[in-house]
Amino acid sequence: MSDDRLLPCLKPADWDGAPTCVGRRFTVGDLESEHLPWLAFGYDRPHAFEFLSREALGVLDRSEEEAEAEAFDNLRARTASWERTSLKLGEETELDLLVAIDDYFSAEKMLDVAFMSEGGKLLETDALAVGIPCRGVLMATRGKQDMELLGAFAAAVSAQFHHPNSPPITPAVFALFHGEVVGMLQGGEDLGRGVRES
Repeated sequence: MSDDRLLPCLKPADWDGAPTCVGRRFTVGDLESEHLPWLAFGYDRPHAFEFLSREALGVLDRSEEEAEAEAFDNLRARTASWERTSLKLGEETELDLLVAIDDYFSAEKMLDVAFMSEGGKLLETDALAVGIPCRGVLMATRGKQDMELLGAFAAAVSAQFHHPNSPPITPAVFALFHGEVVGMLQGGEDLGRGVRES
């Protein structure tokens, strides 16, 4: 069955479909990074995601801004859920994590303020560090904690991004406040390179 609800789809920064499809570089204020993903739009078809081309947008007689607003409305209507877990870092140290992996568009739920705010409540914080390393994966931890723990989180995000079987999005770690993306925690993008490639 065909689904005609327009949705956002995050793609890696070097995505080769960018020139012909409706979309834009995902931006975080004035920050510049080679790891900022591409934000495209399209339809979740039974066997593939159909990206909305600039030509098709003209036929639909709507602006890119209108298409983006519609896609985000549809994203907010999608159901996703948080699962609480942890990452052991030693005998007595654990990194408290939330993951959402139950939807093809779990990574895009980073752009759903209400869903991310729910994650903050679960971790009892208004500041989150968030990774969207690959298709269908959203990871979050407290944004205010020991730098060693945040480094371990960045390494986990990077390892998932660099895993050969993961459809990649970005190794970047984003900073969220009250559910909204406000910055990036830069410098850990290559920490997981090679960790899970064997």
